[in-house]
Amino acid sequence: MNLAAVVENARTVARVAGTRLLPVVKANAYGVGAVAVSKALETVDPWGYGVATVDEGVELRAAGIARPVLVFMPARPDRFDAYEAHRLTPALGDRASIHAWIARGARGGAFHLEIDTGITRPTGATARPTHSSSDSRPPWDVWRVGRRSCTWRTARRRFGIRRSRWT
Repeated sequence: MNLAAVVENARTVARVAGTRLLPVVKANAYGVGAVAVSKALETVDPWGYGVATVDEGVELRAAGIARPVLVFMPARPDRFDAYEAHRLTPALGDRASIHAWIARGARGGAFHLEIDTGITRPTGATARPTHSSSDSRPPWDVWRVGRRSCTWRTARRRFGIRRSRWT
């Protein structure tokens, strides 16, 4: 793999998109080498890096990567200490995990809100509304994890969700 080409492609994407990138280096950067790719991409000034698991994030930290590391695997409260110990950012998608993370106070820190956009996977869960749209609770409290999968179009049709609520 030509890491110089990876870096040049990333520069091009960042320039065209007009924003900093979040390169996904999960699964050992798809076999190329997560640490090597991440270190090469440092010259592009990415926002951070995306990984699938805590262990992949720990590997980047051990290699000296200091930028934010977002772990895409939905975080479980029993693993929160590992996120904190290695300064990893969790993806949270269910009410219980979000509340448990927030209850950690300053120990918790930032998190990314995970919302299933309809890509169906055998173990995937999807977001469903839990109360009426007239409630004043924050948007992340509107959803809870369920076992049905649907697209945003289907969610709007089934539950009356309007795109303007999220923009």
